Amino acid sequence: MPNDAHLLFADHVGRFYARQYGLPPMAGRLLGYLFVCDPSQQSIDELSEALLASRSAITGAVKLLENYGMARRTRTAGERRDRVSLNPDSRQPQNFDAALHQEHATLFREGLALLADAPPERRAPLEEMVALAEFLAERLPRLVDEWQAHRDELRTSGRLLTPGDQPAQSPEPTGPEPTPRKRNELTGLASERGDLNELRRLADAGSSTATDELIQLAAEQGNIDELRRLSDSGNATATDQLIELATEQDDMDELRRLADRGNITAAEQLEELTAE
Repeated sequence: MPNDAHLLFADHVGRFYARQYGLPPMAGRLLGYLFVCDPSQQSIDELSEALLASRSAITGAVKLLENYGMARRTRTAGERRDRVSLNPDSRQPQNFDAALHQEHATLFREGLALLADAPPERRAPLEEMVALAEFLAERLPRLVDEWQAHRDELRTSGRLLTPGDQPAQSPEPTGPEPTPRKRNELTGLASERGDLNELRRLADAGSSTATDELIQLAAEQGNIDELRRLSDSGNATATDQLIELATEQDDMDELRRLADRGNITAAEQLEELTAE
């Protein structure tokens, strides 16, 4: 079990990433905890217990961190459940790709072309952005080379652990992917049973039908955590259902959270509830 210092650190990381990068607090807390937890690989249930959050909230945060390349799920041979850990690739410098900044420069030059006859004060913001993008495209690759040389020195001296020194996890062999028809059959059975976990598994595997059924079932069961997870992953239908459910439950905190993210409907519903 984590101690108070571990949880406090996770909270600090959650607040920092929420403030600086707009990451949902739960995802930030999970990231912070993965840095210090022991063992370094944790099941969804273990993370849920440690962070005092629902399984659906943890699963949503894991999926978001996976999308950002910050966390990964692995399964060792003989185990029936995934374990979550930091993604080793996340330690590589991010947004240091020169091509990205070259593309930025090209994009801003396109804007400058539209202002060819404009006075200098109108052209100035785009000209500065072009200059910045070109500067970064030139300098960042050098900085990456310097960092990698410095990192190699630290690893050679033993001050940093070489990734190859860590025991590798053997993924559990998986069977062939089910056909779309089979997925639909499994979705129908899970929907009839009201099995949120199975629908979530099928949805995470890419079944849009399972995603639709999952949203409908979560709304019927009043499962606001599941709807929040789907909404935070960018599903507009889940967001609509989440707003409707939050309104029915007078959940002003959830409506305020959505409104703070720029959702106009949530803001309107929050205003109506506040006025009552």
